[in-house]
Amino acid sequence: MIYLEDDYGRGLRLSFTAEFKRLGGEIVEADPMLSATPSLEPYLSRLRQKGNVDALVLATDRGGAELALREMGRMGIHLMTLGGDALSGIERDGPLAEGVRMSVAYLVDQPGERNAQFFGAYARAYPGERPDHRGAAAYDIVAFAGERAHGIGRRPPRRAGPIGANRQRSPGVEGVTGTIAFDSNGDVRRNRWSSGSSARAKLIPEPGQ
Repeated sequence: MIYLEDDYGRGLRLSFTAEFKRLGGEIVEADPMLSATPSLEPYLSRLRQKGNVDALVLATDRGGAELALREMGRMGIHLMTLGGDALSGIERDGPLAEGVRMSVAYLVDQPGERNAQFFGAYARAYPGERPDHRGAAAYDIVAFAGERAHGIGRRPPRRAGPIGANRQRSPGVEGVTGTIAFDSNGDVRRNRWSSGSSARAKLIPEPGQ
């Protein structure tokens, strides 16, 4: 694993490591990098020497992942490469990112009428661009706020309360990133995550999703 030495990178390293070990996996090495790191060759050379590595997790941003992929290609290192949503957009790098697998909150090619509506609206606003989890989440937030405001407007006048009020009486709002709802503590319930692979400059949903 190579991780960015910031809150995101450290958080992804800890959460992935805990779950991977729970499932019986082994992390053979975890190396930090900075946004300004010029080369990852020492880390990659050490991984190649170990000879027992099945995959490389890049808990980095897109720039760090691109650096790793370029140097892996130059060094002839071929490993299954995994990453999180900070790698969004790397699929547009084409051959460099071919086969990279990502866990994200939103996949643009997922089926469903809700996603079709969002994709159409995004395409009209940003011609030639493909949305990612950031645009999808913003769309869902606005939709949720609008749904709640509409519901408040239909009830007798009273103190509206916070966004999460009456959470147990509402099943939530269906968005393109999943169901937006709150638990009994007022926290947002964990939404679905999807896995996709970079292929032909697109992020393609993994089979079974």
